[in-house]
Amino acid sequence: MTQGLRNINLSISVAGLVLSMLGLFNIFLSKYLEKGSRRFFAIIFAVLSSYVFFIYVRNATFYHVGYGWALLSRMAFFVQALMSSVLTVLITGFLLYQSGRVRWWKEPVFYISAALWCIYAAILIYAQFSKTIYYVDDRNGYHRGGFFPVLIVAPVLIMVINLIALGWNKDRLSRRQRRAFLVYAIVPLMAMIFQAAFFGIQFIVLGTVMAALLMYGYIAASQREEYYRQVTENEHLKINILLAQIQPHFLYNSLMTIKYLCGEDPKKAQEAISEFTAYLRNHMDSIMIDAPIPFLDEMKQVQEYLALQKLRFGEELQVEYELEYTDFMLPTLTLEPLVENAVVHGIRGSKEGSGTVTIRSRRLAGRIEVSVTDDGEGFEPEHYNKCSAHKGLSNASERLKKISGGEIRIDSKHGGGTTATIILPANGGDPKC
Repeated sequence: MTQGLRNINLSISVAGLVLSMLGLFNIFLSKYLEKGSRRFFAIIFAVLSSYVFFIYVRNATFYHVGYGWALLSRMAFFVQALMSSVLTVLITGFLLYQSGRVRWWKEPVFYISAALWCIYAAILIYAQFSKTIYYVDDRNGYHRGGFFPVLIVAPVLIMVINLIALGWNKDRLSRRQRRAFLVYAIVPLMAMIFQAAFFGIQFIVLGTVMAALLMYGYIAASQREEYYRQVTENEHLKINILLAQIQPHFLYNSLMTIKYLCGEDPKKAQEAISEFTAYLRNHMDSIMIDAPIPFLDEMKQVQEYLALQKLRFGEELQVEYELEYTDFMLPTLTLEPLVENAVVHGIRGSKEGSGTVTIRSRRLAGRIEVSVTDDGEGFEPEHYNKCSAHKGLSNASERLKKISGGEIRIDSKHGGGTTATIILPANGGDPKC
């Protein structure tokens, strides 16, 4: 190798190392990468950095003569070859992961890639004790043996398998994801074949680093797009929560109540307007809150709702509170749908149109319970999922599970009333500092 060619390769390895380290650093700064992808990229760029570093070591020691330098070169050749092969298997796993294979390490494709890698590693270890593949002589001179092409068969096959796996899983991947893996499959493969045929400039280094950076760019762009899509969906979900809670019939009935009171009892009408305004304002505030809120804050909104109902129904609606434990958190708009269901479908839906709603809270061993009980008509359990009146409860239950790991249990019997119970894990409901 001429001095000029050595300097070119030395510059390539330095540039590759800097770029791979920048890629690794940038991964931890990106807020769009989800946890699994971040872990894969961190490992990929860490392995890539190690691979390029040992190429740099070999380039830096190329003209040094002696047994010690030869030993260092042998180690550098071994590690760089091992790390480059590890990258190909990592890409197999990452491709499967990105295509939605949760247990990607148990997929047959990954088994095949791992098996080929084991064969490659065995050949590489054998090469350290034989001159048939490649060797570094005691004067630090590098030589290829007659069977050198055997060494690259397994990595090339793994890359081909990655291309086949990409084709099989293309419908599971976004357009950017497909481009990411296509670039990484093709560029290093072409660079490897070219470098094997024309020994000299280390195109494989730049090819591998640039392919990894391009793959990262495509995947990050895909996940950034998904991130903003989720943000948009969450905004729509907040609006849907608002619309589900402030139902048209409730607005209509409340306004009609206020209209009636304006003529019969102006003082009560003013009180009703204040309660109605507070209720609407709190609903607007609630849809802007993603995290759990103090139970007493949720209770305040429930009490404003019940105050309006009391103005409408008077003594026909009785409310009792048995709040033994209140120092905990729960998702906003979780308790109020239960109370509204108890009033509208439990009490007002009964034959008498009157009754009592009881709200209880307590802490037991390992859990917190909040229950809403009405003494209305109740219903048979098999009719629960068929009844559109309980969609609000189902939505509240889903949000409770996602945010706090809790659940809602319904206990009802025809003619025996209904109890809806929020069950929170004790640690999930504890106040956060």
